[in-house]
Amino acid sequence: MLPLIQATYSQQVPIVFMHSLLSYAWMMDGIISKVQKINPSWVLINCEVGNGALDTVFMTVDQQLDELSKCINNDPRTKNGFIGVGYSNGGFLMRYYSYGRWNCFFLFTM
Repeated sequence: MLPLIQATYSQQVPIVFMHSLLSYAWMMDGIISKVQKINPSWVLINCEVGNGALDTVFMTVDQQLDELSKCINNDPRTKNGFIGVGYSNGGFLMRYYSYGRWNCFFLFTM
């Protein structure tokens, strides 16, 4: 599916990853490296919520959504849209973020 996505757009569409509950952004590095091997020119962004795994439990959903929004909105590469990939709770946050927004072209949750 990912090669089709790249072929559909004339410009590079970044892929934004969001980790799960009780984890850190670096825990997504395995899947990110596999995606990077498919096409090394793809822009991959790995978002972090809070300052550690416990923040994913003790921060409110709104606080976590604010952190995800900052990661996406403060990166100039996402200004024309992105593809979202969320793992577990990260998928929930991505769904919450993308609901009603034009800039999340596709959303994959695991």
